[in-house]
Amino acid sequence: MQTDSSVSEMSEAIDDAKIFKSLASPNRLSILRKLEKSPLNYTELMHVLGMNKKSDAGKFAHHLKMLYAAGLITLNRQTKNYELTTKGVQVLKILSEIRSSISQRIKVRRSDMVLEDFDRNKITRVLVEEASMPPKTADKIVKLFEEKLEELKLGELSAPLIREMVNALLVEHGLMEHRNKLARLGMPIADVDKLLSENHRQRNFMSLMTTASGAVFREYVFHKILPSEAARLYLVGAVDFEGLETWGFSVYSRLYTPDMLRTVLCEVGGVEAEVVLRDPDIDENMLMLLFDSVQVFGRRLSVFYSEPRGNMYNRLAEARISATLPFDKSVARLAGDVLLVLAHGVVSSEGHPFGEAGIISAKASINMVNLFLKCGGSERKFWDMLREIVEIVAAAFSAKKRFLQRFWPGEEGSCVLSPVGVEQLVAKQGFGRVELVKKVAQECSGVDEDVVVLLGSRASRRAAERMKRLDELSLGVREVERITGDAPYSFDVASSSSREVRELARFFTGGLVAKMDFKMAEDLLDLRPLVVLSS
Repeated sequence: MQTDSSVSEMSEAIDDAKIFKSLASPNRLSILRKLEKSPLNYTELMHVLGMNKKSDAGKFAHHLKMLYAAGLITLNRQTKNYELTTKGVQVLKILSEIRSSISQRIKVRRSDMVLEDFDRNKITRVLVEEASMPPKTADKIVKLFEEKLEELKLGELSAPLIREMVNALLVEHGLMEHRNKLARLGMPIADVDKLLSENHRQRNFMSLMTTASGAVFREYVFHKILPSEAARLYLVGAVDFEGLETWGFSVYSRLYTPDMLRTVLCEVGGVEAEVVLRDPDIDENMLMLLFDSVQVFGRRLSVFYSEPRGNMYNRLAEARISATLPFDKSVARLAGDVLLVLAHGVVSSEGHPFGEAGIISAKASINMVNLFLKCGGSERKFWDMLREIVEIVAAAFSAKKRFLQRFWPGEEGSCVLSPVGVEQLVAKQGFGRVELVKKVAQECSGVDEDVVVLLGSRASRRAAERMKRLDELSLGVREVERITGDAPYSFDVASSSSREVRELARFFTGGLVAKMDFKMAEDLLDLRPLVVLSS
């Protein structure tokens, strides 16, 4: 005669047998996992399982009956959807734990080159803490990841591979916001091989280090600092930002006095383009040492003199150092055609005024040819698009300003925006040079962001070449040549008359730099111009 205890044990055994029997089918396991994500009705469930409503109806009904008998699923009479029962949820949880226990045999090579057992909890923690993902969503992603591991039967993983696989799942399930927070920054092995091959003969170690670190920081800028719309405009060549490799922590150019030489050596890595020394009265050997130190980082060194310095030009030319100084006839005769700067105060060799802070925080360029081609010939649309792009660039400047406070607390400089392709629009499309510049200047002065945006007359040649190349790829060579012919995009603003130069100088708040002959330069002496003497 059976006791109550033995009857209870037999009943539990029968229930357990029903559960295990119900799990002994890939289709039934798949049904449970589909319902774990969301309740589904009969037709939806058949569809996601890839079953045919006519030929597979009998098999499908049998699978549902088995799961129903085991108490793992139920039918919601109101919604007509099948759902997991509490027991079904618990069974799947136990299965997941069993899978994780088995997965412990998989070894993971961490980024610090240590092997450890695979631990699903670490992935969950990263998704929650680094990607700001809700715990339930993180748990679902980890389960999908474990299923993928079972399918691939991998014996060893690396931390980068885990991150790539998880990121792929996030993209697949439309979780791009979380995926972007987990993006890994770095260089592909093939790119590192190429970098080493290009530099091993010259033993240019600084180039190796700055190129590799620059690749990381450039990606960081795109993922973390640049507003998404500014990043998009950069990628299509509508705008360009100088110095993206160090953009997150560097200023574009910096002014120093002779008593700050030690500071120059400490800060040069945090200056994107140019170090400017004001009125240096130091030994030539010291100046050369400083020049070499700055050049190692790929930066320019120039000097600014408040007063003419006689034969100083010859000494600087020998030292390969550019100088900006007040224009006078003796200096102009040395140079022939002169590179004249019309700006107030102390300026860089690109003509940008430093102001009290002694800093130009950032520099960008706007592609005027691209803007014209995309407006479809509508002048109103052209100006509306111009206004929108200037605002987007200003927002990027503002984002950089906030980030720079970590490294340059309390030191706020202005930002410079320069147009590219002005001469093409003037020559080919009938725009008035002064009117075009005036309009861009008005948009710069009217930005809503907490930054000072100055209009500069000279962009970089690199930016102009990049913009034309991207325009040819996206808009077509023929369409670009309709505006430019074979010529490159202009990266500065030219003028054939001193009168027009005077008008333009009113709007170039970031400095007007123009190459002109000696006579035109003399016509502008009342504006107290500066001259740039390049090495």
